[in-house]
Amino acid sequence: MTVLHARMKYGLAMIVILCLATLTFVWPITSEVLAADARIAKLQLELEQSGNAMDQILTMQNRLQRIQDRLTTELKAIPQHADLPGLMKSITSDIAELPLNGSNVNRSRDTSINSDRSLGLIIETDGSFEGVFRLIQRIENLRRLVRINEVNIGCEPEPDNDNAVSASVDISAFYRPPATERP
Repeated sequence: MTVLHARMKYGLAMIVILCLATLTFVWPITSEVLAADARIAKLQLELEQSGNAMDQILTMQNRLQRIQDRLTTELKAIPQHADLPGLMKSITSDIAELPLNGSNVNRSRDTSINSDRSLGLIIETDGSFEGVFRLIQRIENLRRLVRINEVNIGCEPEPDNDNAVSASVDISAFYRPPATERP
């Protein structure tokens, strides 16, 4: 064997040893790095999705708060007692402020719906159509829950006012007696 031939064998042996070392040591590490990269990509995707979920949760919380605020301002109270004097005072003070020619407030039929009860009132008035319309709006805006059952408006022409009308408004004002007072 010549020296050249021995060096070639030695070089070939070194290449084989390097290949074996690469397969033994480098390949497993490369496989672990690739698996770690795949896990990182998966975790990043989950993180983005959780961020989107958090945005959705915050959006829903804001929407819920707006709805609760709206309910607070729009819901009407249902008192525990009928409070007929307070109701009459509210209605008659509204009538006094409007362009109406007086009025008559009478009791009508009281009703019950489950545990709720209602006071029935009929308001009869005459005046301008605008005054009657504003009276109905004020009744709708009372601080307690009120239902307008019926409105009758008739024409009552007067010599000095062609817009005069007479109106009858039948309302029910609800209240919820305490459980001890219910039948």
